[in-house]
Amino acid sequence: ADVRQRASAETDALNQAGRFTKPPDEIAAGLLGLEGSSEILELPHDPQDSGWANCPGLREVDDLATCYGNHLGEWSDWLECLASHRTAAVVHRAGCPGAEPPPLTDSEVAKWLDSFARHRLMCIAFLGPADGVLRLQVYADEDSEPHEVRTRPGMMVFLRPDLMAHAHAAVGREAVAVSTFFIAGGPANKRHPTGGWAVSPPAAELDRWASDRIRALKSRGDDEDWDAEIPREWQRAMNAQFFNGAMTAITGMSGRFPGAWGHGRWCHSLVGGCDVATKVPQTRWDHDEIYDPSPDAWQSGRVNCRHGAFMDGVQLFDNKVFGISNVESKGMDPNQRHLLEVAYDALLDMGYNKKKLMSSHGSVYAGNQAFEFAFVDVPEECRGCGPTGLSGCIAANRISYVLGMKGPSMGVDTDTASSMSALYMTAESVQKKGRGLAADFGVGLGCAVMYTALWWANHNGMKWMGSKGRCFTFDTGADGYVRAEACVGVGVKAYSSIVDGERVADKGLRHYGFIAGCALNHNGSSAGMGAPNGQAEQQVIAEATRGAGLAALDLDVCEAHGYGALLADAVEVSSLTRGHRPFGEEAASPLVVTSVKSVGGNTMECGGISSLVKLVLQTKLGFVSAGLHLPGKRPH
Repeated sequence: ADVRQRASAETDALNQAGRFTKPPDEIAAGLLGLEGSSEILELPHDPQDSGWANCPGLREVDDLATCYGNHLGEWSDWLECLASHRTAAVVHRAGCPGAEPPPLTDSEVAKWLDSFARHRLMCIAFLGPADGVLRLQVYADEDSEPHEVRTRPGMMVFLRPDLMAHAHAAVGREAVAVSTFFIAGGPANKRHPTGGWAVSPPAAELDRWASDRIRALKSRGDDEDWDAEIPREWQRAMNAQFFNGAMTAITGMSGRFPGAWGHGRWCHSLVGGCDVATKVPQTRWDHDEIYDPSPDAWQSGRVNCRHGAFMDGVQLFDNKVFGISNVESKGMDPNQRHLLEVAYDALLDMGYNKKKLMSSHGSVYAGNQAFEFAFVDVPEECRGCGPTGLSGCIAANRISYVLGMKGPSMGVDTDTASSMSALYMTAESVQKKGRGLAADFGVGLGCAVMYTALWWANHNGMKWMGSKGRCFTFDTGADGYVRAEACVGVGVKAYSSIVDGERVADKGLRHYGFIAGCALNHNGSSAGMGAPNGQAEQQVIAEATRGAGLAALDLDVCEAHGYGALLADAVEVSSLTRGHRPFGEEAASPLVVTSVKSVGGNTMECGGISSLVKLVLQTKLGFVSAGLHLPGKRPH
């Protein structure tokens, strides 16, 4: 009683000081109703806040709510809810003279929507001086009669605000109450594994208001200034939910990686942080003949690295499926064999079998190695297949020929950017642009298979390949990459396109993810042909982000090239920071930077598309895989 009386006296003093305000009706409806929350005052959330100095009684009421709420945590299974934290307390005055409610504002909606969407328990302490009536009605049964609870000074009530309407009214005079919400952990838009969370009507009303507001903001001209009062989360939601441009859907994937055939199995290895690099197996070549631990081994045509990441079954190929003779298949570059099988697997994942593919207008772009297989001995009867079996340009053409696809077909050789360049061209090919005929679908591919150490000494001499046998990405001890194998295919279709100035989307299309923006550029004239150019990297980042209709701060995770070179890694991280966090907001909105090369090595011509598949899987499953081999972060 003493605590209640002191809290009531403090409330009167705060009222006389003009600290109470009338909330918008939509907010009051989610608190204690239009009458029960006719005026409200938010108390400090931090127990050490100076605002508590003149409110020791209200502070004790607030502490009691926390104490009882913690005890109820033991009954979370019986209550069928689990709360991780609570909101700041709110003081309500019921029975106040009527006044015109203020309109909703962006900041108020952003704050209260989060509370209304995630609250699982509500604690209400009634201070008096008058009695009141608390009307409770289950949202799911609107035809039922409301249950009335007579409230009196000193009473405390716990209820499920997400399941029932709760409105308080004073009887005869003014009544004061203090309330707080106990909040479920995690973002409000995450579904509970057991079937989802209920959304209360007040939360749904605020969500509709916010959606309409965000849609209106998106329709503004690009030259209009952004209002600083609009929450940053709304800009992110606006850019993510109301994209106005053309978008490409990833509808099929297939891959073969060191230690795993199939992108699903590979995803498991990423979660576990498997290190897949091994010594060069004898089934490829006798590496002892060319290994020399000396740093200058390359000068004599030898290498000081003895590791790599290798696929299993590199010689396996079911040539009969594709109507290729035994003799021709033996003379084919293994890159072509894997590209054929992976491309068909990706197309099957899209829903296309050989019958549907015949005479279809599908595009094929493949990034793969060229000419290495020319230095491998093949049987005498197979040497006549060299012009088609060895040519890098024939890899994509063979896929189109075997499967009967009549769309664009092209091989791409841009070294470690080959597969990403191929996917860029594939994504562009399915969009209706200019006068060209867009492909109905497309598959972008990348493949890198090691069957000779032909280029190892050169890469060792250029300081690209390191001696440690691992990619120490972003580490102080990084000295280059370790080579790896992979073959990956990604199938795409146009998800949305611009028709007569209007965006038309195929919302029923099954997909893994979307390509919203992509860009391709060149360093131009710079310090050296192989030197990294930070300005060019920042330009391509800005162009891709702008094409996706995103702001720099909208991105959460970035997959870096990061192959373990001291200078190149430092320049890339600097470019990513300036491109995605240009205003020094790293602390408020950190950017997660990862690199698949620290786990699986540098898959060369397949590197870019492997990184994309990793990001798609991470986004779909909600995790970020850890990097390996980072004992000491580089100060640069």
